[in-house]
Amino acid sequence: MALINGIYVFVEDESLDMNLECTEHPVEEGTEITDHIQRKSVEITLKGKIVDYDDTVSWEDSTIVRVNATTALDKLKQLQKSGSLITYVGRNAQSNLQIQSFSTTHPNTVWGGCEFDMTLKELRVAQPAYTEDYSAGCAGTQQVEQGENGEIYHIVKLGDKLWNLVSENYKILKPFFSSVSEKCAWVMEQNPHAFSVLGDIDSLMAGEKILMGLR
Repeated sequence: MALINGIYVFVEDESLDMNLECTEHPVEEGTEITDHIQRKSVEITLKGKIVDYDDTVSWEDSTIVRVNATTALDKLKQLQKSGSLITYVGRNAQSNLQIQSFSTTHPNTVWGGCEFDMTLKELRVAQPAYTEDYSAGCAGTQQVEQGENGEIYHIVKLGDKLWNLVSENYKILKPFFSSVSEKCAWVMEQNPHAFSVLGDIDSLMAGEKILMGLR
């Protein structure tokens, strides 16, 4: 068994690819010279089944609920469709992944579920071309406003991505979190009006005023 954002899947085969990209230049004598080494994104390939399973929802009284394979499949499809960041825990464990590809087959040998093939790829977010100094109160920028009680608001402009905005300030603005993902979740909870699709990190709407945190 393995977990994709807490969703159980039965994994029959798991492949982990970790590669380096090296730039080499020929010289007059001897072997080529390597002058640049860069790590490529981690990629995990999965093959397995999605089936019904029992889930413990309360440790105190060991409450068990039956999770339908169709429900699990719908959740995985939504994660793939929205491009959400996921954490995978199986024979290997990796965070900051996205479901790059997801295909299913439905043979009569898998009752009520399906077989699946999935590729997970590590997301490495490019930094925006501009920066905003949240710690200095952001004077001189029209994208940021400060409230009377130290609230820091951002005015969303076309092309803004929540992950990029949070990456710039999650260790600066309160409340403090241990990861960008946790801070993104908090910002989404505080600003449900700013997303065209509730819970979809990529549906941030231009022109909305969002609370990013407190100084």
